[in-house]
Amino acid sequence: MRRKITVVGAGAVGSATALLLGRRPDADVVLVDADAARARARALDLTAAVALDAGAGRVSPGGWVDVAGSHVVVLALGGPDPLAALAEVGTELARRCPDAVVVVLTTPVDAATHAVLEATRFPRGQVLGLGTVVDTARLRSLLAREAGVSVADVQALVLGQHDGVLVPITSTATIAGRPAAEVLGTERLDAVVAGVADAADELRAGLGERAGLLAPAAAVVDVVAAIVDDTRRVLPCSALCQGELGITGSVLAVPVALGADGITAIVDVQMAEAERVALLAAADV
Repeated sequence: MRRKITVVGAGAVGSATALLLGRRPDADVVLVDADAARARARALDLTAAVALDAGAGRVSPGGWVDVAGSHVVVLALGGPDPLAALAEVGTELARRCPDAVVVVLTTPVDAATHAVLEATRFPRGQVLGLGTVVDTARLRSLLAREAGVSVADVQALVLGQHDGVLVPITSTATIAGRPAAEVLGTERLDAVVAGVADAADELRAGLGERAGLLAPAAAVVDVVAAIVDDTRRVLPCSALCQGELGITGSVLAVPVALGADGITAIVDVQMAEAERVALLAAADV
């Protein structure tokens, strides 16, 4: 069964996302941009790129009329005032594809997710942001490097705000099934955790404020795969909490199970009391 996935925003991140999504054999990717000529040019380039993979899907340019019937819509808008642009986009989505799951990549991601929820009036499980999926991947990769193991053998989460207060959940992090603190020791573990924020700072210093490109695109593909494949995978995405985890009325990265209709549950994972307090504090920022 083919899946229609729309990417709104043909900038660098949106185009990278469309390329990776277009490599899915079942994907019909529609690339939409306020600059229709840019969308056509990007799609032309991406069509050749995905054609190099004989089993890949399709990428084509489109306008709002082509958004209808989308299973998932990824919002990768940039510009000087992305939140205002998202309000307009949300109105179009509500009219054109009221059943689509919306994945927000635009930053600041928590505020952007809230703006889309307000504009679309979709059920809260139908709109989610990328949250701290990249931060979590970064923590896992740093832990794996420090321990000398595969990333596949590391389990860890970062919650909170990608653009603000990060809350690494290290109390339950494991390396090859053993507690990370036991494997590395407290001092080394703390140094690894500090490296998550340090890496983000280094990216900005070396590449500018819009440094994030490949990692966010790859992370969005993971999120979209969990939705279209209905896997119920748990990822730390931006979601509107209404009592879950003791948080009400705030959008921030929390563990969510993802399925065909979007967020199927906000999962109350085990964490230390200090981590829970930090998460509540992040929700109040």
